[in-house]
Amino acid sequence: MCRTLLKQCRLSNVNDQNVIAICETIVHPCVLNLTDKENLLLAFECIGLICILDKSVFLNYSKIFTEILDDEIDPEKDNKREKVIAIKSVVDGLIIHGISEPQLDTFFEILTKKYLTVKDRILRQVSIEGVCKMLFTPRLCDQNDQKRIDAILAQLLLLFFDHEYSPKNSLVTSILNEFFKNFAPYSEQRCYMLLNAMTKVVYACMRERYGLDKKSMNSSFTSNKPGKNAKK
Repeated sequence: MCRTLLKQCRLSNVNDQNVIAICETIVHPCVLNLTDKENLLLAFECIGLICILDKSVFLNYSKIFTEILDDEIDPEKDNKREKVIAIKSVVDGLIIHGISEPQLDTFFEILTKKYLTVKDRILRQVSIEGVCKMLFTPRLCDQNDQKRIDAILAQLLLLFFDHEYSPKNSLVTSILNEFFKNFAPYSEQRCYMLLNAMTKVVYACMRERYGLDKKSMNSSFTSNKPGKNAKK
């Protein structure tokens, strides 16, 4: 009932605080009842939807999502589904509320570092899709630390060309293809972001292949530039 209310019954001029109060009254007992797995997952999903409505609520429930995301995957616990819900909920919350608070910035770090390279293919797929969505949001991309964004874009590029992962997951290939195709034309600033990311990837590949450090590579590129009297 709560999920339907939050997903489908949103009307104009509705007091969000009343909706939040009603849903929390219903959802809270389900979170405490760990024996009913299906109701617990529905409760987590409803909490994620509630968090979209109010930043303070998102901060209040951040501990739950942090515990879920920090917990290791355990087949015996069957905790993969709750991780998927947590990733999607956190992505939506960050897109709506930004990362101005330390707890929210921590979420951004967890998603862009831990979960972009997580071994589980499904969790990585959900994380890639979420990170791509976040990078289309100005407050999470253009107004963020640019070195941080360059590193994230470089990681997405590496995932796009990862022959051990992407070809086996056509959805990820499609997501990244659409992301890069639409990211650069968005603005000149984002063109430079992508250029910086590509430069990082090229440096990393060359260092790995030839054992060169960045300083020696820079001097090599400089020495190979044509002089004033060089023939065209």
